[in-house]
Order: sequence, then C-alpha cells, then structure tokens
Amino acid sequence: MDNSQYRPLNRDGFEIAIICALPREANAVLCAMDEIWYDCRHYYGKITGDDNSYDFGKIGLHCVVIVTLPNMGSVKASSASRSLKMSFNSIKLALLVGICGAVPFKRDGSEIVLGDVIISETIVELDYGRQYPGSFKRKDALLDVHGRPNEEILGLLQRWKIPTILETLRHGSMWHLRYLLQRLNIDYPGASQDMLFQSDYIHKHHGKCMECSDAVGTVCQSAITASCSDILCDQSQLVARHRLEDAAKSGSSKIPDPGIHIGSIGTGNAVMKSAQHRDHHAQSESIIAFEMEGAGVWDKFNCLVIKGVCDYADSHKSKTWQDYAAVVAAAVAKEVLRQYVTAQRLPQPAITNDNCHLLHWEPFSRSRQDSFRNVHGIHHPTPRYLFDGVVKGIGNSSEKVPCNIHAQQRIMASLQFPQMQERAQQIEAAHEQTYEWILPSQDKKTYRWDDLATWLSSSTETGRIYWISGKPGSGKSTLMRFLRERLDVQEHMLPWAQGCSVVRAFYFSWSPGNVLQKSLEGLLRSLLFQILKQKPDLIPEVIDDMRWNAARMSSLTLADWNNLELFSSLQRSILGLQKLFTRVLFFVDGLDEFECSDEMCQDIIGMLKRLACTGNVKILLSSRPWNIFQDSFSDIPKIRLEDLTRDDINLYVQAKFLNNPRFQYLLRCDQKTAYALISAVTDKAEGVFLWVRLVVRDLLKIIRDGDDIRTMYQKLEEIPADLNDYFKCLLFSVDPQHRREASVILQVALHEEHEFTSLHPLRLFDLSFTDESSPDFALVEPLNHRKVSMNDREGLRFRLDSTLRRLNSRCMGLLECTYNPGNLSDLFCGVSTEISKGTLLYQGRKFEPSIYSEIFNGPDLLHSFMLTVDFLHRCCRDFLLSPQIQSLLHQYTEGQYDARMFMVNARISQLLALQRVESGCSISPGIASYIISALSVPEWKDAAVSIKAAHILQPAVEALPCYDKTYSTGWYIEPVLNSWYEEKSNFLTLAIDFDMRGYCMAYLTEDQVQAKKGRPILDYILRPRFEATGAYMKIGNSVPSIDLLHRVLTFGADPNSLYLGVSVWALFLSAVADWLHRGFDTSAINKQAYLVSLRMMIGRGAALVLPRSWVLSDVHWHLHRFDSFRNKNHDRWPKDLPTVEKAMTRLSQPCYAVADLLGTFRVDFGPGIDDLIALARAGMDCY
Repeated sequence: MDNSQYRPLNRDGFEIAIICALPREANAVLCAMDEIWYDCRHYYGKITGDDNSYDFGKIGLHCVVIVTLPNMGSVKASSASRSLKMSFNSIKLALLVGICGAVPFKRDGSEIVLGDVIISETIVELDYGRQYPGSFKRKDALLDVHGRPNEEILGLLQRWKIPTILETLRHGSMWHLRYLLQRLNIDYPGASQDMLFQSDYIHKHHGKCMECSDAVGTVCQSAITASCSDILCDQSQLVARHRLEDAAKSGSSKIPDPGIHIGSIGTGNAVMKSAQHRDHHAQSESIIAFEMEGAGVWDKFNCLVIKGVCDYADSHKSKTWQDYAAVVAAAVAKEVLRQYVTAQRLPQPAITNDNCHLLHWEPFSRSRQDSFRNVHGIHHPTPRYLFDGVVKGIGNSSEKVPCNIHAQQRIMASLQFPQMQERAQQIEAAHEQTYEWILPSQDKKTYRWDDLATWLSSSTETGRIYWISGKPGSGKSTLMRFLRERLDVQEHMLPWAQGCSVVRAFYFSWSPGNVLQKSLEGLLRSLLFQILKQKPDLIPEVIDDMRWNAARMSSLTLADWNNLELFSSLQRSILGLQKLFTRVLFFVDGLDEFECSDEMCQDIIGMLKRLACTGNVKILLSSRPWNIFQDSFSDIPKIRLEDLTRDDINLYVQAKFLNNPRFQYLLRCDQKTAYALISAVTDKAEGVFLWVRLVVRDLLKIIRDGDDIRTMYQKLEEIPADLNDYFKCLLFSVDPQHRREASVILQVALHEEHEFTSLHPLRLFDLSFTDESSPDFALVEPLNHRKVSMNDREGLRFRLDSTLRRLNSRCMGLLECTYNPGNLSDLFCGVSTEISKGTLLYQGRKFEPSIYSEIFNGPDLLHSFMLTVDFLHRCCRDFLLSPQIQSLLHQYTEGQYDARMFMVNARISQLLALQRVESGCSISPGIASYIISALSVPEWKDAAVSIKAAHILQPAVEALPCYDKTYSTGWYIEPVLNSWYEEKSNFLTLAIDFDMRGYCMAYLTEDQVQAKKGRPILDYILRPRFEATGAYMKIGNSVPSIDLLHRVLTFGADPNSLYLGVSVWALFLSAVADWLHRGFDTSAINKQAYLVSLRMMIGRGAALVLPRSWVLSDVHWHLHRFDSFRNKNHDRWPKDLPTVEKAMTRLSQPCYAVADLLGTFRVDFGPGIDDLIALARAGMDCY
C-alpha cells in the first residue's frame, strides 16, 4: 500500500496527536497539514463522554488528529488529553504546539529572540508546591515532578543537538514557514519590534501617575493594557541583542531563520509577566521558556512541547508577535513530524486514495460482512461503500481498495449539473386509472402492440431496446414517468432479473432547458451519476486513472468531461455491475428534444444500441416518430402512443368535467348532451393529451362564467384541432394593453446563452421585474434593488403573487410556475438548508395560493427562489420560435427585446438586495456567477454597459468569500472564490480571470499592481484560469491578454517576483510547457499570444537562468481553475536538458538556461521561437 495516500480505517490508525490551546495556534497547524480530511469527522467519531472536538489529516506519512482546547491552562489540557487518550488509544506521540514567553539569555550566554522556537527536553511545574508566609516552595520530590521523556523522544532530542542535524531541522522548518506566512498573509514583524528591556525596568507610567509611582510599587490598569509606545517606555533601557544587530547590519529584509532551542520549559496556570521572576526561575531551574498547558499533557503521552516565542515573559509583553510565533511553531512541528519515524505496524485494513481496477470482483455475502464486523470489533456505523471496499481488500490482498471519500465526492460533484432532475419532476403524474393498459395482469393481456411487460421480463438476448413513439403532446413523457414509478422487479422483470438486483437510471431531455438538459453530454453524465450514486464503490474502478488522480488533488477543479470519457466510464460501470449480478434499466425520454444534427443524433442512437448489447442492460426510449427514429428502430419492440390512449383521454375528460359541481348539475339535466360533449372532446383530441388539457381548462372557464353545455359545444367547435393554431388563438386573446409585457416575458423565457452554459433556470423572481420600463433598469437606477426587501415577508409574498398573476394573465398558460424545493443544492452553492417534509410534498407542484404558507411562512427566504418558470410543453416553445410568431412578439416590443440585458439587471437587483440578509449567502454566488459570465461574452466584454455593471457589482462580489461556504462545481465563479483568500484576490483579479477587458483597462492602476499582496496581478494574466475551456466556451481568459500584459509591465510588474516560493516567470514557462503538452486550443492565434508574451517578459528583465527546482515545481498545479484531469506527471522538460555551470549562476542548486527551455518549444512554435532563443542566449553572455 502507498502510505502517502493512507487513511486509517478507524481511530486505532492514528499515532500522532497535535494539541493547541488557542484558535490562532490551531489555524496555523491546520494550514501546515499536507491533507485535511474535513469529510471524516463524523466517520471516525469519538467515545461517549469525550467532549473534545477533533480534526483529522496528514503530515508527511503520519495520520494526525488535532485537538483545540476549550481554554488555556493545565486543567483544560489535562481533561482534553484524558479524553483524547480514551478515544485514540494508539497515540504514540503528542505535540503541544503554540506560543510561549522565553528567557532572553540562556545559561551558556546564547540569545533567544522573538520568533525562535523552543522544544521541550523536560517540563517544570512552577505553581505546584507550598505557599509559605514569605515564600513559595516548589515540590521537587521524585514523585512530585514530571518524568523524563522516553528513550525514543530522548533519542530524537539528542539527534537534534547535533549541529548538522539541527541545521536540517531549521532548513526544513524555514521552507514550511515561508509557505505558511504567504498562505496566511502574515508578515514578519521585524527586528525593530523585538524589544527587550532591562529586567528592573517595569512597564508602567513613569510620570505623574500616583498609582504607578515607585514608592507604591504598583501599576495602574491603564498602563497594564497600554503598549510601550502608548506610555513612552524609555528606549534607553533596551538591552542590546547581537543577533538582531547582525541582521540589521546585513541590510537584509528577508525573514530570518528561526533559532531552535531545546531545553526545560516552565509551566503553570499563571501567565508569566515579571522579568524578575523569569530570571529567578531561569537561574534556579535552568528554564528557557514559559507556557501554561504542558503539565496537563506531559505524563499522559510521549510528548514534545513545541512553542514559538512571542514575548520575553516580562511586563512589556504584547500580542504583536503572537500570530508569527504560532506560524513558526507550526512550521517546526511539521518538520519534526517529517523527521519522526514510527515503528512499523502490522498491515491493517485501510482507506486509500489509490485508484484501482478490480478485475475480478466477487461480492461478499451479508453473512461474511457480519462476520468481519464481529471479528474486528467495528461497532461504529460504517458507510456501506467504505465497508464493502475494505472487506474486498482483505479478501484479496493483491487488489487495491477504492475508498477515498473526498475524491469520490469530487467525482460525483463534477458529474452532477443543475436541473439534472428538473424535467422529471415537472412532468405531471398520470391521471388516475390511465396508462394501466400498458402493464396488464396476465388474464387481461392483449397483443395489439409489442407488449412491454413481455419485453421487460424476457431473458432473451435480442430486442434490448423498446421504443415509445407519439406525436407532439401525446403523453410520452407522462407514460415514461408512469413506468419509472410503477415498474416492479418481482412483478414485471422476471425471469430477466432472476436472482439479481436492478439499478435504474433515467434521463428526461428538455428542449427548452439548458444545454445539458438536451445533449449527449447531459445524457451520459446523468446516467453515470445515477449508477455511481447507487453503487459508489464502483467509482475508482470505472473512472479514468488520470481523472481519479486529479480528484485526489484538491487544487484542481474537475469541470472538463468529454463524451468519449463519459461513455467509456459508463460502459465500465455496466460491466462492473454485471460482475455484481446487477441488471441495468435505462429510461431515456425525448430523443427528439436533443439539440443536435442528424449525424449526432445517429451517433446517439448508435451509442444506445452499443450499451444495449451488454447482457445486463435494457433501454426504454421515447421520441416523436421522426424518420431517423423510424429507420433506426424498425426492427425492435415499439408502440405508437396516440393509437392507444383514446380511453385514457376519455377517462381524463370525464374526471375533470364530473368533478365540477356545475357540470354535475348540467349532466343531471341533459345527460345525453353532456356525455356527447365528453366524446366530442375525446375524438377531436386525436390522441394528443396536451391539447386535451388546454381545451378542458378553457371549457371549464365557460361553466364557471355561467354558460351552459351548448355554449361549451360552440367553443369546442371554434378551437382548432391543431396545437399550433390553438396556441395562436391563445396569443391573440391577450388583452392589447398587456401584449407588450406578455411579449417581454415570452422573449425572456425563450432566451438562451450560447457563449456559455447558463446553469440557472428562469425563476419567478426574475420575472418580477418585467414591469420596469427598460431592460437596463438596474444600471439606469442603481438603487433599484432597494425596492425589494428580502426581510419584508409580506411584501415578498405580494411581489411574487403579483408576478404569478401577471404571468397567468399575460401568457395564457403557455408558461407555468412550479415549486422545486428538492433542487436546492442544484440551484445554489453549498446550500444545506433543512427542507421540511411538508415542503417536499409540494416538489414539482404548480405554484398556487394553496402552498403559499409553506413557501413564505418558513424561517428561510430561500424558498422564494425555488419557484421556477418554464414552458407548459416543448410544443409551446417550438410554436413561439417560428418566424411568424417571432415577428409578432418583436412587433409588440418595437423590435427584439434585449433579454440578456434584462436578466443581468434583474439578477444584479437580486444580488444587491440579498446583501442585506444573512441567508442570502447560499444564493448569491450562483447569481453572481451568471452575471459575471454574461458580462464577459465577446460582444459585452469591452462595452460601457459591462464596465458600469461591473462597477456596481464590485462590493457585492468581494463580499461573497466572507460567507466561508464550500461552492459546488456548477458555477464558473467557483474556482475564483475557492482560492480567494489563498491568492488574496479582489474584483479586479476576478475581472482578469473572466476577461472583462473593458473593466480591467478602466480600473487597473499602477498602485494596484504594486500593492497587490498574495498572487501577483502579472501571474493572473500569464496563467489564465480558463486555460482549458478556450476551445468550447467563449467567456473567461484562456490565453494571456497582450493589452493587459503590456499595461501591468508598464506599471512596473516584476517578472521575477515570487509566488509560493517560485518566480512568476518560472511559473509562466512551466504553464506554457504544460499547455503544449496537454494539447488545449493550440491554434495559431493562441500560439502567437504566447510568443508575444514570452518576448515581453524577456524584454522586461525576466531572469535568463532559473533554478531547476522552480521549473520542475508542482506549484503551477496549485492554481484553482477549470482544468483537465490529465496527468500532471508528464515529462515537462526533456530529461537530458543541460544545466548551467554553478560558477555562472552563483546559486547552490542546479539551474537551467532559459534559452534551453525555450528550445524545447521549437517543435510546437516552429521558427517563430528562434529569435527569442537568440535573445536569451545573447543575454546569457552577460553572466
């Protein structure tokens, strides 16, 4: 097993504990971890009575449990250590990591300065003893003092006293320190802030304060809390420090290497703030530092106390150095663990991050699983997929076990997309007693069609696909929903499923939806997601090796699936299920709704047929009877729906009419005419359920308004039998004064984004702004959002109710609003809101007053954003897109309405309004992502409207990361927000990422370039976050922008500035190499952009010799972005690339000449790179 990817099966696998007293100490330690397992806190758990809160992760090869104490002091530390030992009884070493006060001069005369680190050799409990009238006597009998460390710890300490070994400890710690300071945005306070006063010079007022007078010998409260600068402590009382003076003379501004001191540490429950007492203990006990928790931990574990020095334990103590000292201690602790070697343990069941291919998978029986639990004493709940994987690994030690929870979650998140289930939830359930004919009982079977029940139960190898065809509106989707809900394994699938389980997956395509709701990619992602959700232990087996490896690297955003990879993974999952004796039943509704060419449609059909060739798969399809489907499915079982639904339509019409009290009375008065009307409606429908729904609705309005059956007959005769003609009648029936708003609503509903995939449905909240006079209302009147108060529940209810009423009256039923609380995690980022069972009962229900209380009376305003608007049927959208109707809609709005402008302004208003409520954090990132994406499309990125909108958005977007949410993979803004604090990003850098060129050119200044901390602005331009998307998406910066690059270089950006310990120039060269290796959009125009960028960097003084470690560094892969899963371990540079002689570089490590690095690009760039190579070689002559 690869220990670098090891996760323990249970708590017994943890041998290292780190204990911290303060949150700042714990934060530094967590940031120093190589891995943090946020997903395992509930899995590992703790024993009853343990009040500790634990975090888990890894440093080096060690699995580590981290404890943060509830407060300072030995009592809290003792209690926490006791609980830790009971829950984690395999701990071999405990590190107490944090901050301390120190003795400035050790007995040997060597100095300790602030920022040094103390490692315990032993501890002395200073407040354990007897208080006599004139003195305190510490107990120092053998049984009263703490024991010495065990032989292993003593061996480590002795080893670190060897100067050569201590230097390796310091060197490694310094490497970690630089990274942590940059990540946490903590600066070295500087030697000028390291002030040591004479021991007899007390921190107090030395003027007119009576309480602070020397005679009294006390210090006033204001002096205690004041800083040295506040009370003007006498600088002449400072003690000279040779280490600090030497650093000042060298003129170096770099962070000094921390001194590491091993010795005795004094511990007690009182903070040491007396220089005289400090010096007394140092002289009498050989103590070199003071802290407060060591006594509570020392004798319970083999323990090392590792503390960063933040003060001199005197009255001048301040908090200036605490953050820095905590980081230094964490850095040394990390290096200590990297050098600490545990005794080799016997092999144990483990969770690993390794991907694997289980070539011979034989599932264990339930009895064998139960036996395993009993033998190994697993009493805590274990996730099924973890447990099964572990058991298989023990059963066959030659196989690797796929059980990385975090990687599995990332794979699943990358497959999922918003609205994946939306269409299935929108389809109305079959009316009572309809469609029963398709699954008849044995004694009622008829054979007017290819019997579906016979097909489903058959175990023969032929006819694995069944096709349901029907003309528009005939009820195909409703039938597919009926079958998905009603099919039963025992009743309908035997003998095909004899002795097997059945996994079902469905895809209801939707032409009016987003791209993934009507594409091959959406189909494959949906089917694969549903299979792996039901069988998660298959994930490492079926996912491509390189994607699985990338999923284990949290710095990569998985958003780059392609159809070939998806299909291969789906095939492997089907084969994996076959080995598990599992059948697969796919439901694919609406093949005709895919947005594709005939060639692509033929490919989709071929793909489905290939899937059906596997013996454990059957596929149920539906579509309109187009020629391409008629030809492809001529020899498979099928039905034509409109030929078989007359009785169902008659049942529906009867039920709707007879449920109306007024019709019941008319029926009693004239039964013959009433039933004749029902038959007339049924006959005129010609098998089209959608037509029936609309006509019955209109006829019932006639009864409601007081008319009789004869009037209903007349109305029926006037209604066209053709759906499109009927829609036209509905449109013309809109009141003339409302036709403009009706056209606005319909054009907004028809709007689609083509430059990027809009992952948002149209929401009722969006349409609540259709009464605005112009589509750019939020830009014309920036305070427009204040008209919407998210805290005014009554006003919110009235606004949405009014919008619904306008929707119904203006659009005449062509659009409908449904309530989708179950889609919350799809629609918004990181939402974990509790959804009541009562609310879920209304999932997919039409929005109407009867469910208002569930939506508006709850504690969370999120429900108001779950009201989605869509077309009643695809036929409605097709009708509205016809040239004749488009011309009519544009006539009502005096030209084509700018639907994108409206959506951007509506969502700007919502985003700004959400700033004023706490729960808006879950909704805001998704809304912001749409707005930023829309502002970045090619025709808008330079436009004044985009610049103005971006300026209004800036404060709202910069507030988003403050919510500290984990964002889902659905939004384009996600990688930017996930790295916001790490890179110290701002709205300008986000604009660079999204290539909002107009805004960048308007607001990028020299001060911003020079003052930017964290990731340099130059690096944002050179290493685009959307590098992998340029070939298929028209937003985001996919290659360096020459205009922006020229501007930031003019403003003084330094190509040799460092980020994460590597120069921006080295990172750029590595990025170019990786870009070429991974074969992204390497068109001629993109290559030219990189060539120009390389030339500009060399021209601005980029180094011509680079350390080999820089250009081989993995730092380039730490960038959060839309990236491919391709393996990062390719040979970035040729292995025989020569290094530069050390005498030329004046560096201690091997270096490469930039000219040689550029030479490796010649194959891809051609002769265009030669003049750059010559330029770099000419510059080398100066070395």
